[in-house]
Amino acid sequence: MFEFIKSLFKKDEKTQYEREKRIASSDNLSKKRKLAADPDAHPEILFYMTADKDVETRRSVASNMRTPVQASDVLVKDKDTDVRMLLAKRLVKLLPELAEDVHGQLYAFAVKTLHQLARDEVAKIRVALSTALQDHAYAPPEVVKTLAQDVERAVAEPILRYCTKLSDEDLLDILEHHPADWVGQAMALRRNISDEMTDTFIEHMDEAGGRMMLESPDHKFAEGTLSKIIEKSRQFVSWQEPIALRPELTYALARQLAGFAGEAVLKTLGSRRDFDKQTTIEISSMVQRRVAFMSSENPHETLEQKVNRYVSAGKMNPETISDALAWREEGFVKLGLSRMSGVHQLIIDKIFASQSPKSITALAWYCGLPMRTAVELQKILGQVPTQSLIYARAGVDYPLNEADMIWQLEFFGIEIDPETISNQPSQSQKK
Repeated sequence: MFEFIKSLFKKDEKTQYEREKRIASSDNLSKKRKLAADPDAHPEILFYMTADKDVETRRSVASNMRTPVQASDVLVKDKDTDVRMLLAKRLVKLLPELAEDVHGQLYAFAVKTLHQLARDEVAKIRVALSTALQDHAYAPPEVVKTLAQDVERAVAEPILRYCTKLSDEDLLDILEHHPADWVGQAMALRRNISDEMTDTFIEHMDEAGGRMMLESPDHKFAEGTLSKIIEKSRQFVSWQEPIALRPELTYALARQLAGFAGEAVLKTLGSRRDFDKQTTIEISSMVQRRVAFMSSENPHETLEQKVNRYVSAGKMNPETISDALAWREEGFVKLGLSRMSGVHQLIIDKIFASQSPKSITALAWYCGLPMRTAVELQKILGQVPTQSLIYARAGVDYPLNEADMIWQLEFFGIEIDPETISNQPSQSQKK
């Protein structure tokens, strides 16, 4: 009995196949179009109908989920734009199912076709595909990279902004080689960028893209990265205002920015109330000092007169030297150090020209400056390479012993005054 029932179903299936075959090869457009859209149509018949002369029939075949994936090779070459568009949408819908076997033939067929569609000459097809894949969990990486490299902004931007299937290497490669300025701006709005890639992005980002990153609450910047951004804002002035508003800004970074930022940015720093009380006081004080440093009642005041003014007022101190360094007032710093140490300015010039981190550190120590200022002197006036900089020990102490620093100074012909040495900042013990 069971075998008899099975034979009836087979007979009915064969009858249906023959009926569909006759319709597919007929001139009856109404029936053909209905068959092409039938979700129960035989896959082989639908494959056959991909070459039908009637465009409406081919459109229905392209969108029919029953159409074999292998038929994509024919449909992707169809002259009708809508056929290719519908094919793209159907393949995207099939990706989750096909991705269960990423090494299978059907998946390979689908990805190959999507790759062809990603290079389609009609922009609206590429736009539609990009929009569909921008946040698709199963988007093929090779397809989205092709879309991300597109010269049309409407195609590339959704992928660049949202698609998680683009690797960091792909993003960097596109940022470096894509000819359009808007690429960086699109990437600037991506979420969850790693610290390492954020650092790299900033190096290659144009002014508009960098500003967008800084204004976005979705990005978090490590202290080292934000320090580099601050230095680059000397070139890209429009970055300074959003930097001043960044929640990650520490007092040290605020000091760095305040060294060259305009008055409006300084006011922004001084008016922030999200810092702790002590930091707010320190920043406010620093801002006032640095504004005052660059202002003068006498517009014709010479460098020497300015230095004398600070010396006479008893303000030639570490804060003033730090302020002058921040503004890149090289002449003021060198003459100020000369007055603080009693060392002739020509010798001061030789020490910085040597680019010796030990000699510059010894000079800072001899001038009674903290080790933090010694590091600034190495960087800014000494132009000492980053890898050669000498930093404080235990966060504050001079890392060289007294004998070593005296030797450094005597090498430049400086006669050491024992009374001056007794008043110097602390240094680490001799090893």
